[in-house]
Amino acid sequence: MAHQIWTELVTRKAALPFDPEHDVILEVYDSWYAMFGRVRELVAEIPATLVRDEKSTQELVRIATEALNLGLRPHLTTWQARFRNWYAHQQDQLQSRAPQDVQRDYPDYESLVSDLLEVNRKMIAYSAALRRLAHG
Repeated sequence: MAHQIWTELVTRKAALPFDPEHDVILEVYDSWYAMFGRVRELVAEIPATLVRDEKSTQELVRIATEALNLGLRPHLTTWQARFRNWYAHQQDQLQSRAPQDVQRDYPDYESLVSDLLEVNRKMIAYSAALRRLAHG
């Protein structure tokens, strides 16, 4: 299970470095949303007896739930709805400009990206902890 959760993090934009020049924030949020649901499902599938009896399983659950609740959720709560709402009103701009250029016009872009980069750093650390747990 640790390997599956690690795979979710490292193959999505959660634990892959965010590139402000080329990444599209909405695509990052879509990736996080899909990953969030999948990790939650994987954690829920862990039998309670393993969580109760196995230290490594307890550590897996701790890392996975922290990654979701302390890593992703605060950023998403603060930024996602605001950014998506603003971006939805930029359709005219998107007809003639790249999405990466349009998103830089977001009024709080620097703060959003700064926070996103901090979340990304945390998620890379969570993925490293999961890798150690899964692969030794």
